[in-house]
Amino acid sequence: MKKMNKNKIVYQSTEIIYGCESRSKTCYEYKAVINIIESNKTPILITLKFQDNHPFIKIPSTKIIKAETLTEAFIKLIKYFKSYGMELKTK
Repeated sequence: MKKMNKNKIVYQSTEIIYGCESRSKTCYEYKAVINIIESNKTPILITLKFQDNHPFIKIPSTKIIKAETLTEAFIKLIKYFKSYGMELKTK
């Protein structure tokens, strides 16, 4: 049996971000844990966890975004929210 290799976390930050519905301007709070790990392919991981009561829209309560760069990760995050009719906001 092969032993799983755990990648070392180089940097970690916990942020609160908001996904706001474009029409109603209702905002939903997410806890975002941003990790930069020692990895060749996708060193950036953003783990989103829904903090409020789950909205009526069909959106998962957790989401993991993997990317090669921070810019790519945030573009994926913006596209993820946009696919559910929401915009990324910070307060």
